[in-house]
Amino acid sequence: MLHGDLPHSPLISLVYAANCTAHAVVEDGRAMWQICDTIKQLCPDIFLLELGPDFFESKPLRTPAQRFLRALVELRDFAYYVDFRVLDSLKVGEVPATRQRMYLVGVRKCKLLQQWQWPETCPAPKLSQFLEPRAKHAHRMSRPSSGAAQQNLARAMKAIKKAERSAKPSKECFVVDLGTSLNRRVQWVKERVPNMSYQHIKSMWVTHLKDTMTPMELLKCQGYHPEEVEKVVQGTSPGIVHEMTGKSCNVNVAEKLLAALLPAVGA
Repeated sequence: MLHGDLPHSPLISLVYAANCTAHAVVEDGRAMWQICDTIKQLCPDIFLLELGPDFFESKPLRTPAQRFLRALVELRDFAYYVDFRVLDSLKVGEVPATRQRMYLVGVRKCKLLQQWQWPETCPAPKLSQFLEPRAKHAHRMSRPSSGAAQQNLARAMKAIKKAERSAKPSKECFVVDLGTSLNRRVQWVKERVPNMSYQHIKSMWVTHLKDTMTPMELLKCQGYHPEEVEKVVQGTSPGIVHEMTGKSCNVNVAEKLLAALLPAVGA
C-alpha cells in the first residue's frame, strides 16, 4: 500500500511518500489512519503524499477524502499547514508524458521559515528525444501481439489520419495506448505518452518504431537517468520494471516540490 520513500535529507525528520489509489486510501480506513499515525509518531518537518487525481474530484470519495484531509490538518493539535494540488508531469515535470496526480503537502508550522510555491508550468520536450533506436529486423516485423491490441492500433491509425490529414504515422512519433478497452475511444497523441499509469504504460505503441516503449524509455519519462537505473533494468523482469515505473512518483515533480519545501523549513 505504501510505496517507497522519496530521497531523504539529513536536515529534516522525514519526507513521507504514499503512492496508492485514492480509492484504496479512503475506502480502506486502515490505510488512511496508518498514514496519519505514521506522520503523528515521526513528526516530520514536512510530508508529501501522492494520490490519484480522483481523490477530491470523485463524488463517492468526496466525504471520506474530506475526512482524511481534516485528520491531516488536526495532526498533533493542528501542527501542520496542509495544502494540495493536482499536478501533471507533462506540464511541470519536464518530461513528454502525462501523469496527473494529487499531491498533498504538510509543513510543520513551527518549522516554516518562509513561503513556498507550487512548481510552475514549463514546456515539455519531445518524446523522440527519449526513444532508443531499434534493430532493423525488429522495425520491420514488430506488431501488436493480441487481437484487441491490433484492433486498437487500427482504430487509432484511422483516427490519426482523420484528425491530421497530412500526418505520417509510419515516419512521425505518435503513441497509441493499445490497452484501451474496445468499447472506449482509443487514446493516441503525438510526441508524448498519453497515460503514465501502471495499467497503461506497458501497452504504449510508438507508430514510427512499430514497437511498444521499452522499460528504460518509460523510466526516462518518469524522470530517471539511465545510468542510475541501468543495472536494475537489466537484472529485473520487464513486468516488474513496468510495475515499479507505473507506481513510482515522477522524479522531476518530486524534486521540484522538495526544492521548494526544503528551504522553507531551513534545510
